Amino acid sequence: MEAKEKALLWLGHYKWYILIILFFVVFITIMTAQMCTREEYDISVMYAGPAVVADSQNAALEDALGRLASDTDGDGKSEAVFYDLIIMTEDELKKAYDKGHSTSAINAVSIQDAKDAFQLNILSDDHFVLMLSPERYEVMLENGALEKLSDIGVTAQDRYSEYAVRLRDLDFVKFYTAFSVLPEDTLLCFKRISDVNADKKKVLERRENAIEYIRSLTEYRLPEGVIIADGTAWEGREEQ
Repeated sequence: MEAKEKALLWLGHYKWYILIILFFVVFITIMTAQMCTREEYDISVMYAGPAVVADSQNAALEDALGRLASDTDGDGKSEAVFYDLIIMTEDELKKAYDKGHSTSAINAVSIQDAKDAFQLNILSDDHFVLMLSPERYEVMLENGALEKLSDIGVTAQDRYSEYAVRLRDLDFVKFYTAFSVLPEDTLLCFKRISDVNADKKKVLERRENAIEYIRSLTEYRLPEGVIIADGTAWEGREEQ
C-alpha cells in the first residue's frame, strides 16, 4: 500500500478526533486574541442580525448607549461598545446587494464568521446585553443561553416573551434616533452566564453591571416635554 493511501486511511479513521482538536485550537486562539486586544469599556452590547451598521452609525449607537453606562473603571468616562455581527439569510443577503452593499464586505464567508463568533459568546460571556433578530433569539433560546428577565429584576410591561422585550417599545430607543438603523423586530435579551464562568469574580462583576444596565434601558422614561413622531425625538415647543 502506498504512503498516500495509508495517509488517507489514517485520516478517515481519525477524522472526528482531528476535527474536535482543531475546534478547540481555533477556540483557544480566538479567545486568547480577544483577551490580548480587548479595549477597556464600561458596558458592552452585542447585536446579531441582518442590519448593516456603518462606522458612523456604530459610533452614534455607542454614544447613545454610553449615556446610561456607569463609570465602572473609574476613568471619569462612561463608555459603551456596540459589537455588531451581520448574520443574514440568503434572501436578506440578496436584498443587501440590491441596496448597494459590497460583496467583499458581506458574503457567505463573513456571515459564517459572524455565526461562529455568535456561538463563541455562549461560552465566553463577553457580552451579556444582547440585541437580536428573532432568528438569533430562537438560537439562543434553544441553547438555554437566555435568562428570564424577571429573574434579573427587569419589569418591562410590554414583553415579547419571558426572555425578551422589543427594542422599539423602549423609551430610550424612541428618544435616540441612532437605533433606527436596527430592524423593528430587534429583541433586547440578557445572556445567562455559562457554567464555566459561574464562579469567576470578574465575570460575575461584569454580569452585575450588565444587569444594572439593562434595567436602566428598560426603565428609562422620556424627558418631560419631549414629543416622539416618525421615529424622531425633539423637545415640544409652542408655535410662536
